Amino acid sequence: MFNIEFVKSAGKEYLALPKIVQSRIEKGIDALRFDPHPVGSKKLQGHTHLFRVRVSDYRIVYSLDETAQLVTVTRIRHRKDVYQ
Repeated sequence: MFNIEFVKSAGKEYLALPKIVQSRIEKGIDALRFDPHPVGSKKLQGHTHLFRVRVSDYRIVYSLDETAQLVTVTRIRHRKDVYQ
């Protein structure tokens, strides 16, 4: 079981989302606790430990530390804005 942490900016992005989207994102983040490589997760090119998972039109970008069993959520944004 992995621990979940948010960087400060990701926490603010999460709180700025509509409540219905927050509940979907929360389910996606909770799933990372048990499986940090769920079906559909992809490694981001050019980064050694960054991955992304799709939750409807939003993307959760996270870093993974296997040895510490830690998932750090770095960004939660709409798909059109997440990679800028």
